[in-house]
Amino acid sequence: MHKILILLSLSVFLFSCNENEPTKENVTEPSIQQNRVQVIDFHTTHRCETCLTIEKKTMETINDHFKNEFDNGEITFQSINVDEKENEAIAEEYEAYGTSLFITVVKDGKSEKIDLTDFAFTNAMAEDDSFKAGLTEQLNDALNKL
Repeated sequence: MHKILILLSLSVFLFSCNENEPTKENVTEPSIQQNRVQVIDFHTTHRCETCLTIEKKTMETINDHFKNEFDNGEITFQSINVDEKENEAIAEEYEAYGTSLFITVVKDGKSEKIDLTDFAFTNAMAEDDSFKAGLTEQLNDALNKL
């Protein structure tokens, strides 16, 4: 019986995180301006539903509320897999070893990192629009710092 419970638990874990990537419709990398707001979604190779939802809702918020700012490079978006060797340095810089969401305000060569990871995990699966509303507020605050 004990072995069955262990196998069942392991199965639930393995199937809850997968490698499915959300589609990135209408999101393309713009030319990067010197002063900008960077949105960075760090993740691992194997992603759970919450992790995928964080990226999806982040991209939807940018598309729905900040399309002009994204198109002109005032806001950028990056999805970075921390498991890939080439992303090791930026993952260490942000201390991102799993799913993490950051806004970085880059102004006059200086940067201010804003860690939204706790906010993202708390609100990503909410049925209301608390994730998008909170992220919109954070992005507006960040843009006001430019």
